[in-house]
Amino acid sequence: MRKLLALLFLSGLLACAPNYGSFNQTSGSRADLSKSNYRILKTGVSGESSGFTFLWFIPIVAPSSADAKQQMYDQLKAEGIDIRGRSIALANVTEDRGGFNVIIFGIPSVKVTADIIEFTDEKPDAKSSGAQTPEQKVK
Repeated sequence: MRKLLALLFLSGLLACAPNYGSFNQTSGSRADLSKSNYRILKTGVSGESSGFTFLWFIPIVAPSSADAKQQMYDQLKAEGIDIRGRSIALANVTEDRGGFNVIIFGIPSVKVTADIIEFTDEKPDAKSSGAQTPEQKVK
C-alpha cells in the first residue's frame, strides 16, 4: 500500500499536462487571399495566456485565447505597427495548448501564433479574375 501511495505521489509530482494544438480555418467572413489584394504586415506574431487549476481539473483561472490575441496586438503596437482603422486579418492562425501539473495544482497555457495581413484597395484586374472585358466579348 505504501509503495502504491509513493508511486501516486511521485507521478503527481512529475506529471505534465499533454500539449495539443489546432489550426482552425474558420471565420465569420470569407476573403480571397489568392489575389494581390493584401499585404503582409508581420509574420509569426504570438501571444500567450496562462491559467491555474486546482487538483489538475478544477479551473480557478482558465487560459484565454482572447488574452493571447490581445497580447499579439500589444506586441504589434510596441513594434510601431498601429492597426486602428485598418482592414487587418489574422492568417495561418495556430493555437497550442499545454501546461504542467505539480502535486495539487496545474498551470495550463494557450499560445496563439498568426501572420498579420492588411487588405488593400487594389482590385484584381479582369484578366486574372476570369471576367471578360467588353473587347473580349466582341471577339
